[in-house]
Amino acid sequence: MYLDLEYRLRTDGEFRTELQRRQLRLEHLERLSARSSACIDEYHDALYSYIELCNFNLALLTPYFWSNYPKDKPLHFADFPFAFQMFNYQPGGFMVFRASRQISKSTSFACRQWMMARTFRSFKSLYVVPCSDQLETYQNKFHEMEQANRFYRRDRKFRQNLGYKEFQNGSVIEMASVHTTAAGIRGKSCDEILYDEFQHFDPELELEVSQTQAASSIKITIYAGTSLTTDSALEQR
Repeated sequence: MYLDLEYRLRTDGEFRTELQRRQLRLEHLERLSARSSACIDEYHDALYSYIELCNFNLALLTPYFWSNYPKDKPLHFADFPFAFQMFNYQPGGFMVFRASRQISKSTSFACRQWMMARTFRSFKSLYVVPCSDQLETYQNKFHEMEQANRFYRRDRKFRQNLGYKEFQNGSVIEMASVHTTAAGIRGKSCDEILYDEFQHFDPELELEVSQTQAASSIKITIYAGTSLTTDSALEQR
């Protein structure tokens, strides 16, 4: 069942009350698990319960994970209600976000990638943009948000460079640019593809990029960008 989380949050008082109850329990178990490893499984169960109530939309967890971002305030998307849909866990089909500049698309993608990787075991996410300078901008944004996360820990047993992130639970985040050739992503494997700045993308390369999902049973695809003309790949989607 599809859930418009932002709308329900505004209109359903019982839903808000239950969310608050589960969040308080989550925070309580987090404090307990910091003192005793015996509470860790119970903490994970509480986190799953919270996510399940939101129908696997992770948007409401951003203030929890980024409690001091930006400018010492919790990160939330109250001013960008469309962004709630960018956090949906929706295998099959695809979602398209056609929006203007400076409305937190990159921030939403970075939050989504990190939370999906930490929440779901062995989940693989691939972020794709057409140009190398766009990729560098996103990598720097992701790194900034990664360090601002309350649970950020540098673990040198796993690869953690600007464009490739490994997690203890087996999840992987990759970032790549695909402009005139898809050679850079050949041989990669993922569950989720996040296309950004898709208005500049060459649609003839999309089939080759989509082959990275060939082995996945939970294919998730999101297209996002800002339309510049009426005949772009983003407009076609």
